[in-house]
Amino acid sequence: MKRNQILLLQETWLFENNINLLGEIDKNFNYIGKGADNDDPILPYQLPRGYGGVAVIWDKSIDHLLNTIKDGNERIQCIEFKSLSHNILIVSVYMPSRGSKKSDLEYAETLEYLYDICEKYKSTHEILIGGDMNVDLSKNECKSDKRTLLIKSFIEQYSLCFDVSGKTYVLSTGVECSEIDYFLKPIANNNYSIKIVLSDIPENLSDHYPISMSLKCSFKKQCTKQVTTLYKRRINWEKIDKETYQNLINEKIQHLRVTETADISSITENTKQIIPNY
Repeated sequence: MKRNQILLLQETWLFENNINLLGEIDKNFNYIGKGADNDDPILPYQLPRGYGGVAVIWDKSIDHLLNTIKDGNERIQCIEFKSLSHNILIVSVYMPSRGSKKSDLEYAETLEYLYDICEKYKSTHEILIGGDMNVDLSKNECKSDKRTLLIKSFIEQYSLCFDVSGKTYVLSTGVECSEIDYFLKPIANNNYSIKIVLSDIPENLSDHYPISMSLKCSFKKQCTKQVTTLYKRRINWEKIDKETYQNLINEKIQHLRVTETADISSITENTKQIIPNY
């Protein structure tokens, strides 16, 4: 967070009723997220062990450049970044992992949400998708691997590309085994840098290495308006010699000249001259 302005998170292990915990990470960052139970909220006293969950966290200094987007299911969180030349839809996604009998079906269903999002925004936004794809795109997977064929078809249809930059997933034994975390970015676009695998962060306790990418864009800085507070002077009658005060007013009134055509501004100014400066 000290080196980046926008973070895409997957597997936060948060549910809908405790998404607000993201706000406690850093007072200088804002957030938007979805719990694993976004589509079917679980009561607080029934919460199981945490799982799933996606989020986006960003520096408050760019609040004026971002809009949150509700599209997608509990595995997808979108935001809109407003550049001067064009808008960018940034998507944090956690694709289903392997292991269960329905995993390939769940993978296809989540991908359908991404199709819907791309169809909705393709003519008005550049689209950047980042997260855990749960497919190693660096390998030439067997043709029978359905999820690999599905996501590669998706990438091709929307003219996206990805970088192969090194393994990102680490087994519990400490062995780096696969590259499943990617940025899917617009093809042949020099504004998007090459993905970097951050494998040298000692504070990282996840079994995934974070990945990083920079984006060149132009935008206006938020103008900070200087607020001037005007304080009205109030007279403390308990501490004032009322007779002296009255005499001062009477004296100033005698020298006051107000014409019949006097406007409000001149009357206001004259009134200020009448009232003694206590």
